[in-house]
Amino acid sequence: MYDYYDVKPYHFFAVDYSGGSTFFLEIFNMYGLEIDYPLEARAHRFSLKYMGGWVNDVYHLGSDFEIDKLCAQFSYNCYTSGTGEYDLVISKSHLKRRVYYKVFSRNACTQRSLNDSMKWVEIGYKNLFWKIKIKWRDGTLLLHWKWYDFAKAGKLCCGDICVFQKTSHSQKFEVSVFEKRNVNKFNKADGLKKLFLKYSVHENYVMVFDNVGPSHFYVSIYNNNSVDIFHEFIGKFLLEDVIREPKCPIVVLSDDSEGEFGGA
Repeated sequence: MYDYYDVKPYHFFAVDYSGGSTFFLEIFNMYGLEIDYPLEARAHRFSLKYMGGWVNDVYHLGSDFEIDKLCAQFSYNCYTSGTGEYDLVISKSHLKRRVYYKVFSRNACTQRSLNDSMKWVEIGYKNLFWKIKIKWRDGTLLLHWKWYDFAKAGKLCCGDICVFQKTSHSQKFEVSVFEKRNVNKFNKADGLKKLFLKYSVHENYVMVFDNVGPSHFYVSIYNNNSVDIFHEFIGKFLLEDVIREPKCPIVVLSDDSEGEFGGA
């Protein structure tokens, strides 16, 4: 079954008991998104009998480092989303073998409290980290060649987004990676750009969606102080009003723009 659905470490199953010996199963990936199931039902082609051990070595992938990367992705997206402090879009310059690499911008160094008295930083996923020497040149922080080892071990590609999270140690950063090839498969919600601009939605705001009917949602947006930004709106609809009055005015927001608010 793992082979059939291409299950990897840190995928998780949501199981509903349907009676008798029947269970309804949903599978979610490390981004917290339900996977794309095969188009044809072929459950009769494999046995669900437990044979002991894992199905095969494919489940274990290639290395402990790769599994730790999946662990970081799962943890960030399913447990601690919103804690990212710096996003780095991987370019060719980050993947070419050289002595030093520019990873953090000057502004990012200031915000992360990185200064020229520091001689190294640790960068990794959940449990496995690389200790990388740093060099300061004209106020710019450069990472030593071990950054290349980190990028190669994690199989980073151009267009991937590395989200850096600060830990309890000022020189240690956890990284969650959004692979370009996977992010491109995410469902896109047209109109979110206009919604963000209209109501000045910023990073780390929390949006709560309540389904009130087919393709219709009531939205509450909370700012950094956990205050609903709509609380002062005189004509604000309450969820109960929306349910009681299905003919209430509905504002449809849509656009065909891409990229500005896409990705991670």
